[in-house]
Amino acid sequence: MKNQAKNQATNQAEHLVLPDRPTTLGIPSSIFWPGLVVALLTMSVSIGAVTIYLATSDPSFAVEKDYYRKALAWDETAAARRASDALGWTAVVEVARDPLPSGERTIRVLLFDDQREPITDATVTVEAFAHARSRDRARPELTASPDGSYTGRFRPGLAGLWQFRVHASRGEDSFDSDLDQFVILDRS
Repeated sequence: MKNQAKNQATNQAEHLVLPDRPTTLGIPSSIFWPGLVVALLTMSVSIGAVTIYLATSDPSFAVEKDYYRKALAWDETAAARRASDALGWTAVVEVARDPLPSGERTIRVLLFDDQREPITDATVTVEAFAHARSRDRARPELTASPDGSYTGRFRPGLAGLWQFRVHASRGEDSFDSDLDQFVILDRS
């Protein structure tokens, strides 16, 4: 009798139909939906982290140094630029195509007054940078040469369009010039 009751209970259990648990794509819904929320949040944070990394590590992006101070002093800067232009001076920048044994290039700055006569007794500085990598700036030390030019050395990493910001002063006179020119690098 016991065996018969046991067999009957087993037969009834085999015919019992349990309700199906809801699934999504074959994954139980109780796991799928919370997992989807976690995956989307993780993806959002990852995209944000990658965006921040790319925005802060791009060498072609640079913010102008002291831009806020320069903006506040715009009137003084414009007046200084007008006074510089009134001098009639011009600057010419030459960068040697062939490297020195150290890998550096010679930079030569020539200054001329309004009569196209060389200016040989000025203090000259130059700031140079490739437009493609404006964060990487070179400030070579320039020394006066016997031929009236001002020469120095720097290591341009890229060929292409460069900006040279020349500043020259002599006595009370102050001259500023921003020159854009192509730098060609022979790698021989």
